[in-house]
Formats: sequence, structure tokens, C-alpha cells
Amino acid sequence: MRSIRFISHLGCWRSLGSLNVTKAAMISCMILSVAPAAIIQSQFDTDLEGWTSLSDPGSVLSYQPAGGNPGGYLGYSEAGGFSFDYLLAPAKFLGDKSAFYGGAISIDIKDTSPNVRSQHPIIINNGSLFLDSAGIAPTSAFATYTFPLTAGNWRVASDGPLATQAQILDVLSNLHQMRIIADYDPNAVELFSLDNVILTPEPSVAVLLFCGVALLILKR
Repeated sequence: MRSIRFISHLGCWRSLGSLNVTKAAMISCMILSVAPAAIIQSQFDTDLEGWTSLSDPGSVLSYQPAGGNPGGYLGYSEAGGFSFDYLLAPAKFLGDKSAFYGGAISIDIKDTSPNVRSQHPIIINNGSLFLDSAGIAPTSAFATYTFPLTAGNWRVASDGPLATQAQILDVLSNLHQMRIIADYDPNAVELFSLDNVILTPEPSVAVLLFCGVALLILKR
């Protein structure tokens, strides 16, 4: 099983490098025990984990056991056409996710088309309000893209105003759908790959304060 990207988001791990392993492990365990919410993720180690697609006729969604970043990954063969294709997140990513405001969504993706266009890779909605992430243009090699769940980082629809904190919280409190676009060249056949979809909460103030106090005590 792959390691979980969690401690790096707490902002304390680098400070632990100067301490011995036992002390570092103690602090890590204490931090994790008081974390406000657990990470939600799909790493595709054994299957598609409930992901589905909204696609053009002829496009194929498949599980690939090797070649991901690392290990297994979701593969999508896009048949071409004039409508965009999307991957739809399973139920564990949906519902009341208001606790994740201030956190982030990260994805690992690649696309084989030589003519990729910049697109908004993630769309979240509550059934009526649709928010688009910042635009990216993926390459032919896996890369990680992270999208903070904070004001100023999402737009209302693809070309609307920047979403406010209230609008993002409105969507997260009743997350009806999370789409990941799998079509960066609508006029061509392409192979899209997805791995490591991770929804990370914001570290609580209490966690960060506890980390700082523990470090000060151990340095004495």
C-alpha cells in the first residue's frame, strides 16, 4: 500500500528532522490523533473504487494495475467528439464536506494528446451552484496538481467571477458531484490517466499549536 500524503500538510514534519526518531514518531502520532477530519482518497491500488464516467459513445473507462504514480491507476480511452468527458467521484467524496474548507483537492493526471488545451480539471457542485478549479494543461507524464479549497481559487462556472468563501462552503456543505475532466482535446482520440485523488482537510489551529508546543518542550 502506498504512503498517505498527510503529514506534509501539517507544516510540522520538516521541523522534526532535527529530533531523534522516537520523539518524531511520538509527535506524529499525537498530531494524527487530534486531526479534525480524515483524508478522503482514491489511489486505485486494486480497482476503480466506484469511479464512473460521463462520456462520449465509444469512450472506455478501465482499471490499470500498473504504470500509475505509482501502482494502479484509472485509465480512460476517449473516443473523440464534441462534448467533454468527465470522471465522476464516488459517494465517499460527496455529502457534507464543509470541514474540508481551507484544505485542498489534489490529483495526479497525464494525457497523451499532443494538442492538449488548458481546461478546468475539477468541477464541484451542489446541484445548482457549479465551481471550477484553476485551469491546467496536463503533459504526457504524471504530475500532481493541487487546488486549495479557499476563496480566490475557484470560479463560478468556467468563466464567471471568483468564488467567495460563502459560495465554496455552500457547495462543500452539500457536495452533490465532483467531476474530473478527462478530455483535453475534444477533437481527437486520447488516453487520459488519473491517480491519487486526495481530498485533504485544513489542519486545525489546535493541531498546529500542539505541534509547536511539543517541539519547544523537546528542545529543552
